[in-house]
Amino acid sequence: MFGSPSEEEKQDRSDNRYKALKIIMVLQKIAAVVIALFGVIALLASIDSSESTAAAIAWATFFASLVVALGLWASSELFQLLMDIEFNTRK
Repeated sequence: MFGSPSEEEKQDRSDNRYKALKIIMVLQKIAAVVIALFGVIALLASIDSSESTAAAIAWATFFASLVVALGLWASSELFQLLMDIEFNTRK
């Protein structure tokens, strides 16, 4: 009852911390996947196009979507890393 909290109590507290940030992390990962898929779809849609300009734009869109998706995914993982560091320093 008194004294330092048990490991179970620490785990319960960590699950309740940063709920909004955890939701944002999931939304960022979903957005990253959706953006990457849109880039792939744009690239596949331009395959039947005979214009070289359309193909160049499609490739640029594909690479840009991959860069944005990678950035979103990486920022989500950075948030997770920071939460893990914070949890480990509380021990």
